[in-house]
Amino acid sequence: MKKLWLLLLIAALSSGCALNQVNLSEQKNAEMKQRLAACENEIRTTPAVQLIDGEVIFNTLESANRVVLMASTSRINDRQANALVEYVQLTQKCRQITLEYGQYWPAQTAEQRRYYGDIDTTYAKLLSREITIGQANREKSEKVNKMLTVIDSINQRARDAQESQNRQADSQNRANWANALQRMGQAFGNNAQYYQNQNNQLINNNQNPAPTTTRCNQWGSQINCTTQ
Repeated sequence: MKKLWLLLLIAALSSGCALNQVNLSEQKNAEMKQRLAACENEIRTTPAVQLIDGEVIFNTLESANRVVLMASTSRINDRQANALVEYVQLTQKCRQITLEYGQYWPAQTAEQRRYYGDIDTTYAKLLSREITIGQANREKSEKVNKMLTVIDSINQRARDAQESQNRQADSQNRANWANALQRMGQAFGNNAQYYQNQNNQLINNNQNPAPTTTRCNQWGSQINCTTQ
């Protein structure tokens, strides 16, 4: 009986393994987003970053000045160049937070590393005045979109794989439960059969008592009788 309950326990525990892995991933993702938001809020208040966001490189694809900066034919001036150097240094802190969580999303993190390398090349060309501010912003827009497309594809494959794994785990869990319950039912059935056999034997004994023999011996005036 203990073995059967152990089987049920194993079935219950195994059904939670995949869910625990998903919960861990979601927890780490929320944790990373919180740290990144705090880092972004911190650096966005610095004069160098505010200057770059406003005059040189758009911050996000939703930035209001993105289109204007992409159309600029100006090359970076010395003041903007100095700010860009400081900007790159400050953003390393936020980048590092993302890379710290690489073990949880290795494929996505590899794509982010590639993007960081590509955008640093753009910054270097901008600083050397090889390209204009408009060209730099167009390059950033293209590279950000490419990164997001690749990561979205990676995430979709991961979701598909997780769904397949969940279906397989669910099927195995159902089989485990069915097997454990079947064994438990067999054990209860065997016990019931045992008690039924005992009851049948008792009824049979009452209905068909065994034949008996009585013998009596006399010793003087005393008579002793035994029944077998």
